[in-house]
Order: sequence, then structure tokens, then C-alpha cells
Amino acid sequence: MTLEPKQGHLSSDELADYFLSLLPREREGQVEEHLADCEQCTRLGRQVHAASAVPASWTARAHGEARWRQRVAGALEFLEQGAPHTALQERLARWRDRWSGLAEGAVMLVVETPGRASRIVTEGLEALLRPGSLWQFAPVAATPPTRGPARPDLPGGEDTPVAPIVVAASGKTLVRIALSEDEREVVVRLDRLPAGRAAPLVVLLPDDASQEPQVSELVRQPETDYYIARFSDLPAGQYVAFIEPVEP
Repeated sequence: MTLEPKQGHLSSDELADYFLSLLPREREGQVEEHLADCEQCTRLGRQVHAASAVPASWTARAHGEARWRQRVAGALEFLEQGAPHTALQERLARWRDRWSGLAEGAVMLVVETPGRASRIVTEGLEALLRPGSLWQFAPVAATPPTRGPARPDLPGGEDTPVAPIVVAASGKTLVRIALSEDEREVVVRLDRLPAGRAAPLVVLLPDDASQEPQVSELVRQPETDYYIARFSDLPAGQYVAFIEPVEP
């Protein structure tokens, strides 16, 4: 029996073309995005893909992860084309070509509108990390900021500052990522970079495809041993911050 699509869903013929890599690149990306969110088409895809030796592993979540990897690779290509100097172009190209969009560390950042709590998500991103990744993040306590507006809705009233949300990964090198709710700023800090090793790049990829990805180079701060990268004035929305794989 031929399985026909319902309104807004994929057809079995198109899914077959997708598995055979016969779709145009743009349409292939649209199919990936649809499969990331649609369990009904995922089930149909399993039927179309029934001849595969691993059909049980083909899930909506797997396609969500594949979609992010594909988007990271596309973002690296986009950023490479707009890079202001050759060295940055070469690093972005190497990241894309050698690691296929995988990262040394990754976190999801949800930037909310005023009055709603922003957050950082550290779980469920393991498939986006390179094998043997050094940095897997977990929440840590934050120090209240020294600038930015107070929040009268918090205990203590108008004199209570808003502490950023912070996650950290430890090892030979310590990396912290902080999200400031009041300033809508993401700050990545890297400590104790080994001698002769270049600080990794950080890419911020918005979930909204209409927004452009951003790349920031971790810059050593004057008279210190740590490096900082900033992404400021972020619109409300969901983002994933990816850290460039550390070369062996």
C-alpha cells in the first residue's frame, strides 16, 4: 500500500528521495527541520527506511541533532565567507571540514523577555560534541553583578542586583559561560590556556533561521591570564553556543 501525505506532512516518495540523497540541498534541510519536530513523519520515515539495518535508531531526536550539526556546518561556512581576515577564514574552514560541525563544548541559551526567567540548558547536547570532548558544562553559583539594573520583584527589593546564570566545565583549562538576563549578554571566559595553544573560537547560533550566526574570538584581557568573548544585545530567543574543537 502506498502511504500518501496528509496536509503539512511529507510523502513516502519524498522521504525515499531524502534517504537516497536525491533532494536539492535546500529541500533536504527543510525535510530535516520537519523531521526534527514531527513524530508522525518520523514513523513514516521508519517504514520507508525499513530496509535499513538500523531503523530503530532513526528518531525525531536524532534528526533534531542532525539538524543542529547541519546548521553549525552551514553557519561556519557563512561566517567564513564574511570573516574579516584570512586567519579567521582558515580556522572556520578547518573546523567545518575536519569536525563536520562538532564542538569541544556546547550549551543552549534561552533569552527571555523582561519578567520571564532566562536559562541555560546543558543536557541533551552530547551528540554535538566531538569524541573525547574536554568540556561538558554544569550549573555553578554566580556572583551578583556590579552593574546593571536591580530587580524589585526579587527578595530585598530594589537594592537586589540580578546575578547572571553561569555554567562551567573544569579540567586543565576552566571555561565558564554566563548569561546576564538584564543586559541580554553572553560572556564566555577561559582560564589557564596552555602555552602555545590558540584560544578556541566561540560561535553563537540562533534557533531562528532568520537571524545570522555570530563568531567571537576569545581575547586575553590586559594584565591577566584569562580570555573573554562577548555576545551583547541579544534579542529574545533560543541560541546554542559552540566552542571550537581544541586541536590535539
